[in-house]
Amino acid sequence: LYAAKGGVLVCDTEEYPNYFICAFKCYNTNKIVYFERSQTLDFNPHKLLFVLHNFTIVTFNGIKFDMPIIWLALNGASVETLKNVTNFIIKEKMRPSDIERMYNFRQGQINHIDLYEVSPGDGSLKAYMSRLHAPRLQDLPFDPDVALSDEEMRQVCNYCINDLDGTILLLRKL
Repeated sequence: LYAAKGGVLVCDTEEYPNYFICAFKCYNTNKIVYFERSQTLDFNPHKLLFVLHNFTIVTFNGIKFDMPIIWLALNGASVETLKNVTNFIIKEKMRPSDIERMYNFRQGQINHIDLYEVSPGDGSLKAYMSRLHAPRLQDLPFDPDVALSDEEMRQVCNYCINDLDGTILLLRKL
């Protein structure tokens, strides 16, 4: 990570009742780093902060979704809380400022580009991946409200990395 400092990383997160992953992929080298939280795993918050503050972070819908979740995770939220906030954002259309107020935290300032904000139309990442002929399209492998086994967590990690590939594909096109 230190050698690539200052580069561009695409980012995505996935949340389940017992699992959280925040993954990054380098735009130039395709190297991947990810941070997981579960009942048996926890990430190094200092390393995640290093990533956020030393790279340009590119997401798809990160302003409204991924970034509030990441900052809440950095503030020590449990996987259950992260999943609840995910549901609030998706089902109740809560804004990042609502989440900050509800959980009493502030998002940090980083160099962040949200491709959702600059993409033509109003499509999902999967729709853009389809239009750009991504080599692999995949739906979420498991119901997002079900607790995962260790093997299922690995599959969700793989799914998340595929979304990183889709984000890079869209970034290159834009």
